[in-house]
Amino acid sequence: MRQGSVVFDSFALLSFLKDEPDSKQVMEYLLRVQNKEVNGYISAVNLCEVYYIIMREKGQESAEILATSMREWGLSIVPADEDVAKRAGQFKARYPLSLADAFAAATSQKFEAYLLTGDPEFQKLKGLVKLSTKATKEYSARELEQIYGITMPVRSE
Repeated sequence: MRQGSVVFDSFALLSFLKDEPDSKQVMEYLLRVQNKEVNGYISAVNLCEVYYIIMREKGQESAEILATSMREWGLSIVPADEDVAKRAGQFKARYPLSLADAFAAATSQKFEAYLLTGDPEFQKLKGLVKLSTKATKEYSARELEQIYGITMPVRSE
């Protein structure tokens, strides 16, 4: 497994954007990606899922700002190429996952990266992909405040 690679599932990013209980762990990973301590990835299919959800809830402008922010945070958007599509198809055929979840798992497998999620559906894939719901480094409060330099226009109050 590559050290320092993480794939963000839609569930994790939406948790962060909506300031849900596990958002601190996602924020810690985003800070690590932004600081170039780890490589961060999101499948184009998961980007689509996050984009349309934010667009429905907050409007197209917020969805566009989010897409730009993901690049500014340092996330690499992984296209749904033939290899990833076949891997996702294999996950989808064998396990009761949504299509977006299958692409998150396939992207994680392709990069031998941790899959950051809080979605219980992924427990079925334990051993096939490396799941992570917690950051591996503790940050001080001051370090965590650095994350707020990132554009987060769709966070709830």
